[in-house]
Amino acid sequence: TKETCLISLKDNHQINVRTYQRDIKQLLYAHQHEESTIKCDSEALLKLTNDENKSREAEIKDCETKLKNNLKEKDLSHNDLLRRLKTNHGNKLTELRNEFRRMSSDIMSRSENITRATRKIMDQELKEEVVLIEEMKRIETKEIVLAHEKVSSRLSTFSIFVLL
Repeated sequence: TKETCLISLKDNHQINVRTYQRDIKQLLYAHQHEESTIKCDSEALLKLTNDENKSREAEIKDCETKLKNNLKEKDLSHNDLLRRLKTNHGNKLTELRNEFRRMSSDIMSRSENITRATRKIMDQELKEEVVLIEEMKRIETKEIVLAHEKVSSRLSTFSIFVLL
């Protein structure tokens, strides 16, 4: 009775321990299974994330390369544009200098022509003035000679009267 009771309790205890051990083994198995599932899922997610990151990095590098190439092209284009603008500016400057020289020589030529024409006119006026002065001188000389002849003839007439 007591012994049976004790044996029964021991058996019950053994059964309970085995049940707990079985339950613990099942829980441990479930936990390990869940852990390995989570680990596999995490590894798959990590691999997928790494693949996405690699893909994004590749896209970024590709985009960066395209942007660098675009920048180089634009830089070359701007340098070419600057070179063409400098060339055009130099050509226009040369044209302006040539135009200035041409206009300057035209002005000098016109000035020389005007100076020659003015000199001819002044020479002609001087000649006319000299002719006019000589004519006036001739006329005055004639008048003086005539006046002298008149005075001389009066003097001779007077002398003749006085002598007579």
